[in-house]
Amino acid sequence: MYKAIATNKRNTVLIMAVFVGLITALGFAISYLFGADTSITWWVLGGALIYALIQYFAAGSIAVAMTGAQEIQKRDNPRLYRTVENLSITLGMPMPKVYIIHDAAPNAFATGRDPKHAVVAATTGLLDIMDDREL
Repeated sequence: MYKAIATNKRNTVLIMAVFVGLITALGFAISYLFGADTSITWWVLGGALIYALIQYFAAGSIAVAMTGAQEIQKRDNPRLYRTVENLSITLGMPMPKVYIIHDAAPNAFATGRDPKHAVVAATTGLLDIMDDREL
């Protein structure tokens, strides 16, 4: 498991670096092609870095907000909460925040940049069609 975590962290850094590099190269190419001052590339680099950092730190919150998910406690949906709690204990990880999305479509997601900022969300549609083992 720890090897997978290290691989995922490395891949995240690589993807962010490639994104920033591509955006910067695109900014340079456009300014060069149109005969503009290529020093604008530094502004493009700064903007790409800021955007990448915002996405890194805010992606989980954005995903939760865009889905309309609501944080739950054990009393709100004991089945979902216990399932996530049991998996956390089994894996030796901190308990993530648990969210429910009121939607008939069966779906779920997990997000977070580290265990302290982890989120698990599931739709009511998923909870309706899956038994405890499947969930």
